[in-house]
Amino acid sequence: MKEEYWNTLIQKHLDGNCSAAERSELDAWRAESAANRQHYEQIAAIDRELRQLDASWLQGRDADWKALADRLQSPAASEAKVKPLGRQRRQWLRIAASLLAIAATGWLLWSYVDSSDTTEAIAQEFRSEQNTRSILLPDSTEVLLNRSSTLRLLADFNEADRRVALEGEAFFKVHQDAQRPFLIDGGGAQVRVLGTAFNLRAYAEEEQIELSVEEGRVRFSEDGGPQSMELSAQMAAVYDRKERQLRSQDYEPSLTAAWQPRALVFDNTPFKTVLLSLERRYNIQFDDQTGDFNEPLRSTFTPETPLRQVFDQLSLLYQLEFSSKKDKIVVSR
Repeated sequence: MKEEYWNTLIQKHLDGNCSAAERSELDAWRAESAANRQHYEQIAAIDRELRQLDASWLQGRDADWKALADRLQSPAASEAKVKPLGRQRRQWLRIAASLLAIAATGWLLWSYVDSSDTTEAIAQEFRSEQNTRSILLPDSTEVLLNRSSTLRLLADFNEADRRVALEGEAFFKVHQDAQRPFLIDGGGAQVRVLGTAFNLRAYAEEEQIELSVEEGRVRFSEDGGPQSMELSAQMAAVYDRKERQLRSQDYEPSLTAAWQPRALVFDNTPFKTVLLSLERRYNIQFDDQTGDFNEPLRSTFTPETPLRQVFDQLSLLYQLEFSSKKDKIVVSR
C-alpha cells in the first residue's frame, strides 16, 4: 500500500479514531520492519510537537505552506488544502505527513518550523553492537544497553516528559522526577515510570516484550490498546506481539541481570528465542531448518561455556543436528 495510506492510518490512530480492524492492520504493518516502526515514531513525534505548539506564530504562513506544496508537485500535497488559522490544528499534521512521504527525511516539518537553528538534532541515538554500552541520559537516568540494541532519545526529552524508544534490551535506573514521567516505546508495548530500576527486553525480531522490575513501580501497557498493568518490585510481565496479549509472569532475579554478567539463562524460553540469543552471544548466524519447532528450554550457559558444548546439549535434549555451511550454522531435525 502507498505510504500516504499508512500516514492516514497512523493519524487516525494518534487521534484515537482507529477501528479494531484498522488498529490490527497498523500493528501488523509496524511489526513487519524496523523502518515501519521508525516511520510511525517520526509522525508521532511531529504530532507531539504540534500538540504543544503555540500556533500564533503561524499567522500569515498559510500562503507559504501552499506555495511549498505546489513546488513539490505531489498529489498528496496538492490535495492538502491549507485552512486559515483558527481551524483545527490537526490539518497541519496531515500536511506534515504528506511532506514526510515525499521527503527522504522524516523531520522536514521540524526543519521548517525551527529554521533559526537547523543544526539542532531531532533525536539522539545510542547503539551497541558487539558489546554492552553504559549511557547517562541528560536527566541522570542510567542505562545499560545489551548488545545489538538501540536507544533513541527525542529532542524534547526532559521537557514535558522523558520519552525514548528501545529496540533491543536495556537495564534502566530511572532518575526520580514526579513532574516528568519516563516513557519507553518498545515497539508494541509501552512502559511508564517516575523513578525505578527495571529490565526491558524488546528486540524487534522477537515476538515477546519482557519487563522485569527490580525496584519501584512501573506501568506496562499495550501500545494503542486497552491492556495495562501495574508492576512493583520483584514482579515481571510479558507482552506477546503476535497474540496481542499482556500477562504477568514469575520474577526471576537471575533473568533480570543475566545478560549483564554475560551469563545466558533460559527459563522456559522458546527455542527460536534461544537461537537469537546464541547468535548475539557467539557472533554467529543460524540457518534454522527446524520448521515450526519451538519447544521451551530451561538451561544456563556460563560465559566460559564453549559453543560446541551448547550444541551438544541442545542436540541431546531435542534430537537436533548442527552443521556448518559456509558462514552459517544449519540447525535441522
